[in-house]
Amino acid sequence: MKTSEQLLHTALQHFAEHSYEGASLARIADEVGIKKASIYNHYQNKDALFFSAVEYVYEAYLNYLKHSLEDNKSLPTEDRLYMILEDLSHYLSTETEGKFYFHFILFPPPALEKNVHAQFLQFEKECDKLLAPLFQTLHNKHAHQTTVRERLDAFYCLLDGLATQMSYYDKETCNRKRQSSWKHFIAGFM
Repeated sequence: MKTSEQLLHTALQHFAEHSYEGASLARIADEVGIKKASIYNHYQNKDALFFSAVEYVYEAYLNYLKHSLEDNKSLPTEDRLYMILEDLSHYLSTETEGKFYFHFILFPPPALEKNVHAQFLQFEKECDKLLAPLFQTLHNKHAHQTTVRERLDAFYCLLDGLATQMSYYDKETCNRKRQSSWKHFIAGFM
């Protein structure tokens, strides 16, 4: 693995565990086995390293979503969406990238907040492109009352809530909560 990739992965862990402010470039460099000054051969500053981590996480998330879509393509739409919900909530609550995602979305560094928000809006558009076709195929008696945008918004809120719940509860409780939430969510489309 290249030094820049090692730095990125190590920084991602540090940002996820210690936040932007708590992450130390000296500790990141030490863990990679280089001097702190050598980081600047790869990244202009801490902000650039952070934004590289943000981009990496968005790309990893989109790839995870694409794999979930592909792995479940033979299922009926409702089951496919449920599997995507399960896959993504698990990813967001257990993987380093998911933990980083939640941390920087909820608590972005104040000086970088506008840029983080702008990147997030672009990322969400990419998610929309992947998920909208599924929500367009949901046929229901209330189809004329909800837009695809409203369905996506509701799905994202359900996903974020479940991912948060997964950091508090054991696996069995999380599964029960996910199934209960899904039952009521999907009933709104039937």
